Amino acid sequence: MSYLGRSAKLSLKAQEKVSFLATAGQTSKTGLSYTPSFIEVYVNGVLLTDTTDFTATNGNSITFTVALLLNDEVTVISLKTFTVADHYSKTEADTLLAAKATNTALATTNTAVALKAPIASPSFTGTVSGADDFISTKAGGVFLKNTSGGTSGTQIMIANTGGSMRAGVESSAGNAVQANTLPYAAVFGNQGNYPTQFTTNGTTRMTIDGGGQVMLGRTTAAGGYGATFYPTGSANNMVVVYNKDYNGGSVVMFFQTLGTTVGTIQSSASATSYNTSSDYRLKTDVQPMTGAADRVKLLKPCNFEWINTGERVDGFLAHEAQEVVPEAVTGTKDAMMDEEYEVTAATDTEAAVMGTRSVPDLQGIDQSKLVPLLTATIQELIARIEALEGE
Repeated sequence: MSYLGRSAKLSLKAQEKVSFLATAGQTSKTGLSYTPSFIEVYVNGVLLTDTTDFTATNGNSITFTVALLLNDEVTVISLKTFTVADHYSKTEADTLLAAKATNTALATTNTAVALKAPIASPSFTGTVSGADDFISTKAGGVFLKNTSGGTSGTQIMIANTGGSMRAGVESSAGNAVQANTLPYAAVFGNQGNYPTQFTTNGTTRMTIDGGGQVMLGRTTAAGGYGATFYPTGSANNMVVVYNKDYNGGSVVMFFQTLGTTVGTIQSSASATSYNTSSDYRLKTDVQPMTGAADRVKLLKPCNFEWINTGERVDGFLAHEAQEVVPEAVTGTKDAMMDEEYEVTAATDTEAAVMGTRSVPDLQGIDQSKLVPLLTATIQELIARIEALEGE
C-alpha cells in the first residue's frame, strides 16, 4: 500500500538532502550520509517515524518497513548536529551572585584600612632554630650564621659597609670574606678592584674587576694561566686564552685533544703564528716523499666565484683536492646532515613546533697541508734541472 501525501514542515536546518523516485517493491536505499537519530525520511510528503516506518543505524543506508511503490517520491534529509555549550545551572548562578555580593561588601568595608610604614632600619639578634643558628647585624650588614662560636661561623653577609653581598667566612675586620677557609664557596665582594669573585677549594676560579673585565682561572690580567674577556669599549677589546711566556712568546689560545696540545695561536709584539703540532717526538717511521711532481699534476687548481659574495678567487674544489691530498680536506663529497628548525613559532599558549630537515654538510680544506707536497715537487724539479745543467 502506498503512503498518503501531506505537506512537510521542517523545524531543523538540513545538512544534506537526497530525493529519488522509488522502484516497485523497493525496501532500502544506500549511498547516503547521515548521523543516526538525526535523519528525516519523507514518502510522498509524509514524514515517516524512525524505527517504526524505517530503520537507519549505520550512517549510509535506510531500510523501509513497507515496500515502496513504483515512482513513490522519497526525500531523505540529514540534520545538523550540535553540542550545547557549558553553562551554569540556576542553583550555581545563584551561589556565584551571592558570593559576589559578599565580596563587594567586604571591599567597601576595608577601603579605609591604612598600611604600616616600612621599617627604616632593621636591627635584631636572636636564635632562629637552634643555639648556633642566628641572624645578627654587624658593621652595617646582616649576617646569617649556622655553626658554633666566633666570627668563623658567619656564612653569608648582606649589605655590609661597602654595600656588597658576600658568601663565605667573615674576616676579623668584619667587611671582608675569607672564602679559602671553606671547601666550596661562591664569593661576592668588594675586595680591591675585583667586586665579584668565585672560589672553589680555596682557589679563585673567576673574577670580574671594576671595569667589567672577566678573568677565568686568573686573578690578574697581566699573567698566569686562564682566559681574559675584555668588555666592549675597552682599549683591549678581545678574548684572550692566556699562558704567559710560552716558548718565548705569549700563547693566546691552546687546542688540546685528550690532554695533549695539538695546536696553538701564538703572538709576539709584531706578529701572530698559527701552529699545529709537529714535534719529531710525536712521529715515527719518517720517510722521504717520492713522486711528488706526479701527484701535483693531479691537482686541479681553478678560479671560481663565491655564490654568497660574487668574489672571484683562486683555489681548489675540496673533493678534487681530497683525491690527491686527503689529509688537507675535511668532510665527504655531497654529504648531508639533519638540522632542527622552527616550523611554527611559539605563542602565549602553545610551544613552538619544531621539525627536522636535511641540509648540506659542507667540506673544508686546509691549504697549508699542500705545502709539503709542493715543496717536495720543487725539490724534484730542482734535482732534474741540476742534472740537466751538469750534462
